[in-house]
This record gives sequence, C-alpha cells and structure tokens, in this order.
Amino acid sequence: MSASGSERRRGTPSKNGSTASDCAWRTSSRSGRPSSGDRRQGFRPGRFTPDNRRRMRIVFITQEVDRDGDILGFVHRWLELFGTHPSVEHVHAVCLREGRHDLPDSVSVHPVSGDGRAGKAEKFLRMQSTLFRLKRRHDIDVIFAHMCEIYVTLSFPYAVGDTVLAYWKTHAGLSRHIRFAHDRADVLFTASEESFDLDSAKKTPVGHGIDTTMFTPNGTETDGRDRILSIGRMTESKHHERLVEATGRLVEAGRNVQLDLVGGPRTAEERRYYRTLQRQVSAAGLDDTVVFHESVPHHEVPEHYRRASILVNVSDTGSLDKVVLEAMATETPVLTSNEAFEPVLSGLDFDLVFPAGDRDALVDRLGTFLDADTDALGRAPGESRRRPQRHSTDRHDGRTPRTGPGRQELSRRPSGQRTYERMRSSGRLIGS
Repeated sequence: MSASGSERRRGTPSKNGSTASDCAWRTSSRSGRPSSGDRRQGFRPGRFTPDNRRRMRIVFITQEVDRDGDILGFVHRWLELFGTHPSVEHVHAVCLREGRHDLPDSVSVHPVSGDGRAGKAEKFLRMQSTLFRLKRRHDIDVIFAHMCEIYVTLSFPYAVGDTVLAYWKTHAGLSRHIRFAHDRADVLFTASEESFDLDSAKKTPVGHGIDTTMFTPNGTETDGRDRILSIGRMTESKHHERLVEATGRLVEAGRNVQLDLVGGPRTAEERRYYRTLQRQVSAAGLDDTVVFHESVPHHEVPEHYRRASILVNVSDTGSLDKVVLEAMATETPVLTSNEAFEPVLSGLDFDLVFPAGDRDALVDRLGTFLDADTDALGRAPGESRRRPQRHSTDRHDGRTPRTGPGRQELSRRPSGQRTYERMRSSGRLIGS
C-alpha cells in the first residue's frame, strides 16, 4: 500500500479535507448509514470539513413550541438562538404542540398533533411524514432530538449519509429505552457530567442553556413574609411533600412563612400526586400558608425567584437541577439536597447542601437561614442582594452577635456576584 494510503488510514486529511475515518463513516454500510459500531463510538460525519463548510440545516424535535409554556417555554429561546446563529441556515422545529411564538424567519414550526385531538397512531404517521418530507426536500444536516428517547427512535431512519443524529438528555437514571436511544445517536448532549450517568465517548456536557438576559435580579420587594419557593413538575421525584412537612414545622415554631409551589401536573400520575399534596396541606392546616401556582408561563418564572427569600430544591436526582441555577442567576439564595451541587456550592461559609431525605436537616437549615437578619429580609430583600457588591469581606465580615451569619453574608455566598461569575465561567449560562 502506498504511503499516502497509510497516512489516510491514520487520519490525515485527503485532498478534499476528509479523513479516512470520515470516509469510513460514509461507506460503512451499503445503505449509506453508519454502522452500529460507528454510532456506538460516536464518530462524526465528514460533511463539516475545512474544505466543505456550509450553513447547517437542522431539524429540532421537541414536545412543544410555546413561549408561554410552563415547562418547555425555554425551548422558544433555544430556537431563537439556533436560528440566528451564523453557522445555521434554517431550523425546522417539529413538535407535538404549537403554541404562541415569535421566532425569526430562519425557524419554521411543524406541529404534528393537528387540532390537538390526534391519537398516538396519527401523531406517529404525521411525524414520519414530516421527517421524510424535510429530509427529502432540505438535505438536513442535523436532527436534534430533545429529551424524549422516542424521538431518536422515530428519526433514526432519516439519519442517513452525513446527517448527524444528536440526542439531548438530562437524566441520572438509565432505562433500557434511554440506552437504546443512546446507541443510535451520533452524539449525546447533556448539561453536566452528572446529568447523564453513563461513561460514553458520545457524551458532551454543554451546560443547561439558561438565558441570563431573562433571569436577572431586579430588586423586587416582598410582602414581609419569609417566602420559600419550590419550582418543578408535580412528580414524586421532586419530593414536594418533604417541603410541605418542613413548612408545617416552621409554622408550628411560630415563623411567618409562605411556601410557593410553582408547577402543575400534566399526566394522570402527576395529577394523583398533586391531589395527595393538596390533602397533605389541608390535613396540616396549611391552606393559608402553602400556595399552589399551576402552569406559570415561562416569562413569569423569574418574578417568582425575585420575590422569594430562598429557593429550596429537595429532589435527589443526582444531576444539576436547572431551577437551582436559574435561582442563582437571579441572585436568589438556594438550599438543596442534590449532591450534584456540592462542587458548585463548595467552599462557602453557609452549608447549602443538606443530606437527601433528612427532614430534620432541612428544617434546621431553613431555620438558620431565616434567623439571619430577619428584619432586613422583610424590609429590603433587593438590598440584601446588592450588599455583596458594595461591602467586601475585607471591610465587613457580615456577622451580628444576635443572629450569627448575617443576611448579607448568606446572600453573598449562594446568590451573589461570586456564584454568578462561577456559573458564567463554567459554561452553564447563555446570553451572558
């Protein structure tokens, strides 16, 4: 074999800029699709080589496109950023449900549920028809399957030739369906190493994609009560019942607190859990203390962070929960039982991570936090967030003999400029 052939097998670019591995991708099967071995190793296609670059055409598959969505409202912002990126020519958003949106001309929305009454079989046929049409007419470069592994399975037949099948997943647990989708995807995007618990060459942590132009502090005043906030879907994995119990114990201790639970049920299982929570609240006599906020539009969520005294996250999924990062972006103090945040919140004077499932520790940490300069908390929470920028630790140690750690110290640690800069440098934010 010639020297040039030997070099190309080791990955030296050929005249057209592709390497031997790129050629292997395109010719590994007679059908033009990469072999299963290629996909397991996470090889990349040869289309985007130095001599063959052009703006990408992307199919983005998601559950809904709705800027007011309570769970997936952030997808609207993602599509905006994808569509306006200089390396992208056009984005075709294929979704089950289309809501209100204001997207650039470079983004098209293709709903497959029609008037919303389509059954599973009809949705399946419509999605297959849409993917086939987009692949045939637009020479798609990337298929981006967001969260749901079924989207990978449905789009896999269209990831032929040089089309990249990308899978976004943030889930610590690994079911056989998730593994099946992972094996068929070319690349797997996730928020952090902990967000997808599988050692894979395909795994690419890219951050949560939080829009820090939206999640910003603005000095919103509170009504004088200590407001505890929890945001998330009404699922058992969020363990809202633990926070309801902790709130009841704080009320019994004579504290003037309010618990805001933001997020509504969607599935039958979630509705059952939601009713269980409501019964728990009524049985504990907390109807005036615990407030349920169902289906809050995405653009209104930052205001809940700004009004809160503290965000409490009691899920123990083992992955970085986005709501904690959003709270940090708004400079709202946080308390979590999620061990994945220990590296993020380490080295702080106040312990913001408590053992998962330890109800006594949760009540104790909340009590310690709310005891820290409670008067200042009621008068001007916005001022307490600004104090770290005006008062350095060299000039003021933030402690008072009466309360222990001062409120300004606590706000500086979990929610002030240091944490914000740490998030920016770690790539967990967008728009900053």
